[in-house]
Amino acid sequence: MKTPMYRHISLAAATSGILLVASALAQNPAPAAAPAVASGVGAITLPVTVVDGKGDPVRNLTAADLTLVDNGQKQTIQSFTADQPSQMTIGIVGETGSALRGELGDERLSAVHFIDHNLPGVSNKAFVIQYDKEVDLLADPTTTVNKLHDAINQIGSPSFGNSGGDSGNGGQNGNSGQNQPHWGDSSVGGTLYDAIYLASTLEMKGQPGKHILVVVTDGVDRDSKETLADAVDAAQTTHTAVFAIYYKPEEEQQRNPNQGNGRHGGMGGGFPGSGGGWPGSGGGGYPRGGSGGGQTQPQQAAIDGKEILEHICNETGGYMVEGKRDKGDDAYAKLTALLDHQYTLTFVPDKDTAGSTYQRLNLTTNKKDVWTLVQEAYTTTPQ
Repeated sequence: MKTPMYRHISLAAATSGILLVASALAQNPAPAAAPAVASGVGAITLPVTVVDGKGDPVRNLTAADLTLVDNGQKQTIQSFTADQPSQMTIGIVGETGSALRGELGDERLSAVHFIDHNLPGVSNKAFVIQYDKEVDLLADPTTTVNKLHDAINQIGSPSFGNSGGDSGNGGQNGNSGQNQPHWGDSSVGGTLYDAIYLASTLEMKGQPGKHILVVVTDGVDRDSKETLADAVDAAQTTHTAVFAIYYKPEEEQQRNPNQGNGRHGGMGGGFPGSGGGWPGSGGGGYPRGGSGGGQTQPQQAAIDGKEILEHICNETGGYMVEGKRDKGDDAYAKLTALLDHQYTLTFVPDKDTAGSTYQRLNLTTNKKDVWTLVQEAYTTTPQ
């Protein structure tokens, strides 16, 4: 498979519109802590998020409340404990296409508040990515809050390498909401799958602690080189939980302004098409006609971005909330509460289960109206 192009934009280079090609970040892995999942035969450790019907965290759950099945075999839970503050690597991924044009200012401010809450004091790292027709790395994983603030304020900056953009803001004034980004032909969806794939394989791999990717998007992808399955597999392989803030496309908001409040992945029903692929899985290959190919696809099928995000979050142990106009802080606050009240699950696969290199997990609880969110697949092959 051909790897999608990844454009690395430092803040200094952004002011002059210079493109830098990102190198693999695994060359300088931080040795401070083990990854969130111990791959290989032996003890498997997984972060678990538990929510109620309102999407709020559930506390005081014990191993006796749970049933764990691995590849169809019931497993013995060695321990299930409430998390203590622990190291995380957090990725902020913001969509900048026309579907979220009206949310960019609120998106930046809310992301800054989220970083301010989660970084100080516990050696957490974060990085920042924006995407539309291409994926731009705005900040490598860092513990420096000011660098992250500057990078977040670049979200929605011009699409460098395309004509017509003004790249003179540089992100140093913290007020990039006044910029006029080059939107391009982005009304038909961007490169969500590429963004998740690259964030997982280039940014998360080798980083210490838990891996949390927060994606702000409408969930529609028509231009990625990677498929939906590729994006999910990359996140699972690097033990990256995808948490999504979903915004309805503007045209859907106009048709159904009051539709949908708070439905999320993991709340029953499953993902449509679980027996035979999912919406959009056939549309993740190379876009016909190369970049900017929206006009070469006059009869494009509708894509339900919300269901796609629910699927991604379910598979990776994350969670989806619905964003509301000018209330980005509320969405980030819900995600923060969930991250602050996670659990740690540890079990040792039985002999028959450990013999398979690919595992499918199912974690359920006997508590009414309570849902457990855990990475649904892992591999025993050492990474």
